Amino acid sequence: MGAYWLDGRLGSHYPPLDVVVAGAGLKVLTWEGWQHRSRSSGGFNGVYGVVVHHTASSTSWENDWSYCVNASDGPVANMLLGRDGTVGIHAAGASNHAGKGGGSSGGGGAPWYCSRGQVPPDSANSYAIGIEAQNDGVGELWSPVMVDAYERLVAALCTAYGLRIDTDVVAHREWTPNRKIDPWGGSSPTAGHPYTGPRQWVMRGGGGFCDAVAARIAGGAGANEEENLIQYITPVSGGHPIGKSFARWPSGLLTWATNADYALAQRLKITDEKIEMGADQYENLCAQAGTTR
Repeated sequence: MGAYWLDGRLGSHYPPLDVVVAGAGLKVLTWEGWQHRSRSSGGFNGVYGVVVHHTASSTSWENDWSYCVNASDGPVANMLLGRDGTVGIHAAGASNHAGKGGGSSGGGGAPWYCSRGQVPPDSANSYAIGIEAQNDGVGELWSPVMVDAYERLVAALCTAYGLRIDTDVVAHREWTPNRKIDPWGGSSPTAGHPYTGPRQWVMRGGGGFCDAVAARIAGGAGANEEENLIQYITPVSGGHPIGKSFARWPSGLLTWATNADYALAQRLKITDEKIEMGADQYENLCAQAGTTR
């Protein structure tokens, strides 16, 4: 049984998914029991990478998320990204999403060599976080808010779990080109995100999805972002502040908040989000921050 769970359980050095995603400034919903949900193999054998998908469906958020949780071969992926940028988390352990691939006879493709080692053929389910994203896969335009959320989500996951964007993030089709095409682009690209269409997403090589995520990770919170603070977080317990506040920037970077950041939040009319959390959650946010402007 896999030993790694992304729910922040005692003894785990990995922060919980809900804290990581919320820290990226994204709207997060959690399905009851997500902390203990996994495929039959339990937790991850290792957290080596991320696989990005589309759902190949045109149904509602509620139907897609219910399918991810309740499908006979579920849970399908660890989370669902909605058309409005909402992220629904439903599994902290290994999930079914990648299937055969990584150079196997059944899935094709090439061996996946990550920064932490090779993902064994046909075994990405046990080594990679899976993200399903709502799109029909036959030409539906990816909305700007959704693409922005996808980039921020993957940037946050890579930062929180120590993953490299150049080696540790793949499209489903890259893992198993004999079987899958996702993510598939719209009939035309989304404005500002040329890799999203037409046809399959461009993942890397200049101007691709991974390049956009890398830019968010590398961009940090500098002068060019000074007017674009997107979130100000004050951790509280029982309604009382329990430590330092945090600032979130468009790159996805989380930093310790300074007095100047607080003043900027006030000027931009960004609410000071007082979020109830325990000591473990606060420590995980501290681990994500580690940078003061």
